[in-house]
Amino acid sequence: MTGIDTRKKFIDKEKDRETGTANHGVRQYDPEIGAFPSPDPLWEQYLAFTPYQYAANTPTGLADRNGMEVDVLNLVLNDSQDGTTYMTEIMNDLSSKTGLALYVDANGLLQYDKSKTNTSIGSKIARNLLTQAIDNSTRVVVESAYQDRSGADTRGQKMWLNMAQTKFGIDNTYGADPTTYGFAMSFLHELLHTALGPNGGLTDEGYKGIGEVETVLNDVRRELGPQYGQRLMYEARAFLQSGSAYIPFSYDALRSINANIEPSSGMYVMTRVQGKEE
Repeated sequence: MTGIDTRKKFIDKEKDRETGTANHGVRQYDPEIGAFPSPDPLWEQYLAFTPYQYAANTPTGLADRNGMEVDVLNLVLNDSQDGTTYMTEIMNDLSSKTGLALYVDANGLLQYDKSKTNTSIGSKIARNLLTQAIDNSTRVVVESAYQDRSGADTRGQKMWLNMAQTKFGIDNTYGADPTTYGFAMSFLHELLHTALGPNGGLTDEGYKGIGEVETVLNDVRRELGPQYGQRLMYEARAFLQSGSAYIPFSYDALRSINANIEPSSGMYVMTRVQGKEE
């Protein structure tokens, strides 16, 4: 209100009346120049940015309330360098599959706004898996992978996503919803391998040849609807003559693949073409 000097200022941090700066814990913010006069204490970890940057120079998408590390910085930096929007696509796809209003919090961690959860959309299983992971105190670092396939340290605290691999799968999905093998499913697949997965992390072994993780994700697909199909094979079946490889998501596609015929009907994903990145 007019005439009242509130001490709560930028991102709800308290203003120091003696210096005029806002107290951000490890740094002071000067609202007069719109900058931090002291460097980020972890600037040496992020040499691509000035030591005086805030939230990886992405204040509209990230909030760094304590000046410490931003776990999705790798994704932000790659998007900035490559002109891509993969981080946004991951968040949007996860939101559509879970009904959660997702955002990146002050510490660069994935969070959700409990007051905006929409339980009428998405999968209850996926929603529970993601909220349990987010609410867990264990931190898992998500990174980008350019050369390697998407993966994770099983029962560990690191996972990596090959965005080109995932985008290729989305663009080459036939008969099924293109996100059945998309950003959200890839994110959840690797997350379930880590220490944040059920029982401290799941594997790709057993369970009718598709592994523990995809068994869970097939339950998610079942809740999402028949247009998502069911993953019926873990490893893509390669056809050397054409240089293509396929993962079946319906039994007619599986029958074709088992007969050594490239699928042309049903639900399937082409994961690799000769001369292109998987």
